[in-house]
Amino acid sequence: MTVCDRQAHCRRGLCRPHDVRWWDQDRKGLTTDFEVWCRTAAPVVSGHEVILRGLTPLVQAEILFGLQQRCGRDVITYLYQLRVVARRLHSHGVATIVDVDASTLPRHIRPLVQELQAAVSESTTGPDREQHKDIWNMRVFGHGRKRLDFTVVAQPWLRSAAKHWVLEELPLRRGPNVAAVLRDHVNSVAALGNSLRLHRPDDGIDPAALGRADIVAFLNRLRHQESAGDLSAYQRRKTAQHAALVLRECRALGLARPGRPLAGLSQEFTFRRHDLPRCPRTTHRAGPCPIRSSLCLSPRSTASRPPADAISASLSNCSSTPVADRPRSATCRGTASTRTGTANTR
Repeated sequence: MTVCDRQAHCRRGLCRPHDVRWWDQDRKGLTTDFEVWCRTAAPVVSGHEVILRGLTPLVQAEILFGLQQRCGRDVITYLYQLRVVARRLHSHGVATIVDVDASTLPRHIRPLVQELQAAVSESTTGPDREQHKDIWNMRVFGHGRKRLDFTVVAQPWLRSAAKHWVLEELPLRRGPNVAAVLRDHVNSVAALGNSLRLHRPDDGIDPAALGRADIVAFLNRLRHQESAGDLSAYQRRKTAQHAALVLRECRALGLARPGRPLAGLSQEFTFRRHDLPRCPRTTHRAGPCPIRSSLCLSPRSTASRPPADAISASLSNCSSTPVADRPRSATCRGTASTRTGTANTR
C-alpha cells in the first residue's frame, strides 16, 4: 500500500489495522478487488500528523502552499479537517486540487478546500489571464476576496464590452467597496441585455441591428418594473444611469471600431439626456418671512437687529390665531413683563 509505511504482519502484506479493515469490508461485501482497495484505502492516523502519502506530488505541493498562505493570514487549520480533505483527494485520485468540485464535499471541509483552491489559482494566474474569464477573482486585481460575475450578461458582445470597461475602471477606483460598485454597473448592463433578449427576435446577438427603439423598450421595462414594485425609484434611476454611462464610455474607449466588441453598433443605440429619470425633489416648508429675515441677519450688524418685542409681535402676527383670542398667552406675557419690571426696579 502506498499510504502505509507500517510493518506487514500477514501474508497479504498488510499491517494489522489495514488487514482488519480489509477483512471487515470484504466480509460485508463493500469491496471485492484487493488491488483497487489498496490504492484507495485511507491511511491509519496516529498522533498529531496528517499523511499525504499516496497523493500526487503536485497535489501535495498545492496543499502545503495553501496551508502556508493560511498561516500567513493567521487562520487556524484543524487537523481533522485536513485529514478528511487528504482522504477525499486520495480516494478520488485527483491530479490537481483545482479540479475538485467543492460543492459535492461535506459542509465542514468545503471552506478549507475552496481556500486551498483559491490560493493555488491566485499563484498560477494574473490579471492578464483573469480578464479572459467570465468570473473574475478580484483578489488577483488587489480588491479582496470577492468575485465579479459577467455571466449575467446574455449577449457575448455586450459582456466583452463590460469586461473592457471594468478593466479600465479598476486602476481608477479606491476604497473597500470597489467590487460592489462595479458589480452594480455590470448588473445594470445585464438588465439592458435582458431587455434585448426579451423583446428582440434575435435576442440582441447582432449589435448592428439595434436602434433607438431598443433603448425605449429598455426604459419602458424599467418603468413597468417600478410600477409593479419590482424596482424602487432609486434603483430604476441608477440602473438607467449606469447602463448609459457604460455604453457612453465604451464608445469613448474605441470599442465601436471594426474588430472590437461594439463593431457595427448604430449611433441610434444611445441614451438621450432626458431619458434618465430625474431625482425626486424633496419639498421643505419654509418659515414665515419675519422669522427668516431675522435669522438671516449678520451677527455683526447688531444695530440693525430688531428688538425682542418686535420679534414677538411678528411671531404673534404670523400665528393663525389672533392674539386677542388667546388671553392665557397675553396673561403670561403680562406676568413676564411685570416680573421683568420688578426685577429691574430692584
